[in-house]
Amino acid sequence: MKFLLITYYFGNTPDVGAQRWTKNSKYIQKNGWEPVVFTFNQKEKFDCEFEVINHKTLEPNTIYSSLFKKKVPSDILTSKKTNFWNKLLVLIRSNLFIPDSRIITTISSKKTLRKRLVKGDIDLIVSSGPPHSMHLIAKSMSKEFNIPWIADFRDPWTGIEYFKNLPISSIATSIHKKLEKKVLSSCDCVITVSKSWANHLNDLGARKTEVIHNGYDPEDFKENNAKSTNFSIAHFGTYPKSRNHSKLWEAINELCKNESFKNNLDLHFYGFTYRGFKAELEKYNFSDKLELFSPLPHSAATKKMSDYRYLLLSLSDTELSEGRIPLKFYEYLATNRTVIAFGKKDTDLSKIINRLDCGYYINYGEEFKLKEILLHEFENKNTIQKGSTSVISEFSKVEQAKQYSSLFSKTVKDYSSKKNL
Repeated sequence: MKFLLITYYFGNTPDVGAQRWTKNSKYIQKNGWEPVVFTFNQKEKFDCEFEVINHKTLEPNTIYSSLFKKKVPSDILTSKKTNFWNKLLVLIRSNLFIPDSRIITTISSKKTLRKRLVKGDIDLIVSSGPPHSMHLIAKSMSKEFNIPWIADFRDPWTGIEYFKNLPISSIATSIHKKLEKKVLSSCDCVITVSKSWANHLNDLGARKTEVIHNGYDPEDFKENNAKSTNFSIAHFGTYPKSRNHSKLWEAINELCKNESFKNNLDLHFYGFTYRGFKAELEKYNFSDKLELFSPLPHSAATKKMSDYRYLLLSLSDTELSEGRIPLKFYEYLATNRTVIAFGKKDTDLSKIINRLDCGYYINYGEEFKLKEILLHEFENKNTIQKGSTSVISEFSKVEQAKQYSSLFSKTVKDYSSKKNL
């Protein structure tokens, strides 16, 4: 059996969106489903045992880079402090490129895919978004070639945390919502990454939803280092302003009045942090213990995580953030380090952390609890770390591949039965 995967992000790329299906595909193949991957603008050849179609296109981001001699800022859709040209770019992107800037690739993509699909050996189509234009490509190909289709929503569409902050017209908003509803009601099944988001997509008109979490690849964690004895805290990945809360730093600042605590503290961030983040923390006692590092390649990041005693995670206090469970959380789990997470009350993330007893989840407005937690941990730093006894195999890509394979087979079977009625 073969499935066609339509995904913008795939292979050897730092984009976090690539990790879900780059990792999933190799294990799903071992469970009897061979991937045929349709992706875009890959610069490096991906070493795999299945077919990869690399579709090269000219995109707005490329034009931007040529004009301004720099990459599009990673926070261009969320940053409030930006220059005139970036604001203009966001305005154009929000109102003319619907659902996203990759919509201009759909015509050429369909042309390429038709040449592949006429072979008649594809049993199922899977599209992964964002960018949600991938779903629109899949929708057309599914209808044209009469092939069942599963839409994978790694993030919500109009419910994504920054959507309401875009300079978007009512007409453009209406088009987004109509396209979103068409995708959800047309596909045979929707996969998403949390229960809350599944409920959200059901409310918008999805016929059927399944939750398959993001997970970790066991091969990335074969050589975990020994437990870190230093009182070290690290955050990996993007840290935008919406996930920063001053009460967190006030709690750590209080603790750093104790010179022994301060001398043992390391606070490290690997990856993008918003402009002005370090300057904001300079007023605190621990500012000389804070270090910011450039993003690491994924393979290096998963190894580096094990150097720290505590791994930090923060959710935005925004609509639908209760369903956000970042990919790095599962990789944090795989290190068996203690997770310290912040977010709204009763989120899907808080429920998993509490169930697995793998760390601490602190509700926004209750950041003062961090002071009590860290003080207790510091005074008992030779005790076993919370993450060390967690049962996490359910989130392994090896186990998740079995869920995908079972869902794929059931979707094809149900589609065939419906067709024969």
